Amino acid sequence: MKTPLLLLSLGALLVGCAASSSDDDATTTAASEDELTELNEAQLVELDADHVIYPARLAKSARVSDLVARTTKNAEPVYLVGDRRADAVGADRVLRHDATNRNGYLRRVLGVETATNGDVVFTTRKASLTEAEAELARKGFRTLAAGGCSPNTVNPFDLYDVDLSRVLYERTIGSLGKMSIRLKDSHLTVDGSLETQVDGSCLNPDAAKGILTLDMKGQIVLEGAFDGAFGAATGEVPLFHEQIAITSVLGYPLALDFRVTGDCEFSSTGKVRAEVGAAVKGSVKTGATWGRGDGFDTSFTPSWSGATPIGPRFSANASVTASCTVRAKALALVFDSNEGPYAEVATKLGLDATGTGTGTTSTAGGSVRAKGTVGLDVGIGGSLKPFHVTLIDRIEAPRYRKEWTLFDRPYAVQN
Repeated sequence: MKTPLLLLSLGALLVGCAASSSDDDATTTAASEDELTELNEAQLVELDADHVIYPARLAKSARVSDLVARTTKNAEPVYLVGDRRADAVGADRVLRHDATNRNGYLRRVLGVETATNGDVVFTTRKASLTEAEAELARKGFRTLAAGGCSPNTVNPFDLYDVDLSRVLYERTIGSLGKMSIRLKDSHLTVDGSLETQVDGSCLNPDAAKGILTLDMKGQIVLEGAFDGAFGAATGEVPLFHEQIAITSVLGYPLALDFRVTGDCEFSSTGKVRAEVGAAVKGSVKTGATWGRGDGFDTSFTPSWSGATPIGPRFSANASVTASCTVRAKALALVFDSNEGPYAEVATKLGLDATGTGTGTTSTAGGSVRAKGTVGLDVGIGGSLKPFHVTLIDRIEAPRYRKEWTLFDRPYAVQN
């Protein structure tokens, strides 16, 4: 990935503090004008969804004056392009939440005004790589090659082991006592790549493709501990949400927006601690291709080798019904776009166990007849428009669904 320049020193602004007031003003203006260049402006501007803001101290710089004049004249489109801030990437390549410019920006300017505090505020909209190709080349993000808009490029990424273990539900209910539902010893690892290519000119391509590949492995273990006969549902609980920086061969700031949620239910006919889990491993390759002669085609290739049971364990011979869906969604983003291709994998555990206890009672002895299942629901969607594949606005394909039986037999109660 193109390495952003570090923020230039502001020490020059402190020189000559003992000079006259007019000398101070001259020094400050000169330093501000010299501070801003096209190479470092991404380190100095502030962003929100619809604006790129240049601080007041930079208002009289040559760069801002030129942008204001071109925007006011409105003779041709004006684009603002910048890499992510140098300090935006934290540990494990996770993008910092407090960074004002953590994904870079690719915007078309719609208008400009000066705020009451002197900031120069450009109103903008998100732009695609295609429409801004000349500005991207001028800023050094890409080279306009005579042989094609964009060569075939594979951008790899990987996520560290994401810990999903936590309490999802915990209540103390009168005489029934304490009830809790949690994920234990649960984790998920994802790696893969984003592949893009555009043949011919960017504005009138001959062929294009964008392919997202995900390899996923991990395990989910659901534990319910109830002091009496009860049933509860957690609702959807956020387990993980971060944006991860992706190394890009072409130099674009790419990120993987990765989100995991859990939604679990557990009920029993008596006091019990029960757990069930599964280890899963698989991959999904998704995206789209387009050719002038062949038209549009969606790519969707899920591959899962099944699942390995973990447990089950029962502390008493109560009857237990449980389910838990863990949903992971990976969305590929370029610059600060809020859309791109995504893949979504939902893993659902199921448990239906009948104990030898009668009514609402259970004991530590005996056995439990248990059936466990694990199911997968894999889907794709999103858009390749931000990835200079403007001919592919929406990605759609039938969902992939499959279920395996993990076990179906009696189990002895274990204290």
